[in-house]
Amino acid sequence: MKPVLSSIGLFLLLVSGSTLYAQTPTPIEGCLNGLLPRLVIGEQGRVLPGIPNNFRAEPTIQSEDIGDIAGGEVFTVLDGVECANNIVWWQVEYEGVIGWTGESDIDGYWVEPIIAPDPTQDATTELTPASTDDAIPEVTEEPLVYPCEDINVPTLLDVDDIARISPTIELLAIFDNPESMVVIDNVEAGQMLFRIRDGFACKRNGFMRQIEYDNGRMGWAYEYRSVYELTPIVVKNRRHCVGFAPSLRIIGDEAARVTEGAATNLRELPSSDAPLVGQIPGGESFEILIDGVACWERQAWYLVQYEDMIGWTAEGDGDTYWLDPDN
Repeated sequence: MKPVLSSIGLFLLLVSGSTLYAQTPTPIEGCLNGLLPRLVIGEQGRVLPGIPNNFRAEPTIQSEDIGDIAGGEVFTVLDGVECANNIVWWQVEYEGVIGWTGESDIDGYWVEPIIAPDPTQDATTELTPASTDDAIPEVTEEPLVYPCEDINVPTLLDVDDIARISPTIELLAIFDNPESMVVIDNVEAGQMLFRIRDGFACKRNGFMRQIEYDNGRMGWAYEYRSVYELTPIVVKNRRHCVGFAPSLRIIGDEAARVTEGAATNLRELPSSDAPLVGQIPGGESFEILIDGVACWERQAWYLVQYEDMIGWTAEGDGDTYWLDPDN
């Protein structure tokens, strides 16, 4: 299944010279991932540009894989919604084939709705998003990198990126090296994070990355093997982390400050179990180093610098903020 850097909420799109306007679909209760479905039965949808979306016989990752729907391709929504594997599933028709594809997981959307133009809409009228709160600023994405000549799949991870196990698999195998391929560990999804430490090892059915995990252990794991097994934890344009009730108030900012009172911790990874780098005192300001947020342990984490310390700090917990916008 495809991890996505995507918007949340419907917004104005211009595609192939045709104007598409935002329309709010009938609300349907979402899966546990907290993202409401946006597709509409009888309407069309489109896979977001870049990574293909899996196409399956039934709405579950254990079902037969009947192909892929390429990035940018359009499909027709037939039925849904179903929830399985913490994924929102829709039955769709694509190039004459009927199957199920995922709309989103806990990290965001993989597809977007295409709403037919309103025939009563004056063509000269300027169209606006349904809600200004949902309007997402334009983002310039870097070109995709395809590490293996015979595998038409791009990498999603750079060296030093932090990765998690993809929701599409339940267990990640870790190998000693790409030559001997001896399994040295198996890690269940959701148990820990990984730092990418080296380039690529191209294999017949995918490509591998060297990883660091579990406080300094090293190994190799597939980033891609038929499906993505490792995906980035940091996502741009995220508006909500599951389990963290408040909205993300400092996403996109270049600086923030700790709320008055207690200090907040800086850690080596976006996890409360990661080694402590130091603390930022209450009321102190700091620099946000990356444009994106990591959702982990039901918290929103940012990579920041305070004085000469660099580490990850959480925006809050539950319905409590620990950080404020620095304005």
